[in-house]
Amino acid sequence: MATVAVEEARRHLADILNTAAYGHERTVVTRRGKRIAAIVSIDDLELLETLDELEDHADAEYCREAMKNLDLSQCVPWQKIKADLGL
Repeated sequence: MATVAVEEARRHLADILNTAAYGHERTVVTRRGKRIAAIVSIDDLELLETLDELEDHADAEYCREAMKNLDLSQCVPWQKIKADLGL
């Protein structure tokens, strides 16, 4: 994975974009030595978005399972919590 400073990225943006799009090479852009962004191919972006959706789906499934096992007798009503906190 290549790393370039912002100034260099500005000068060579077309080349960096082509390398990402056609060579599937990722480029990290830095400012003052800190990593601030990455240029990736659209394929990589779509993969990241798919992984994010899968994670959201897994989180939702975990919540559904947790709700099935929830013992409502142990729940404290919101009004009581607010009263206890003086809200």
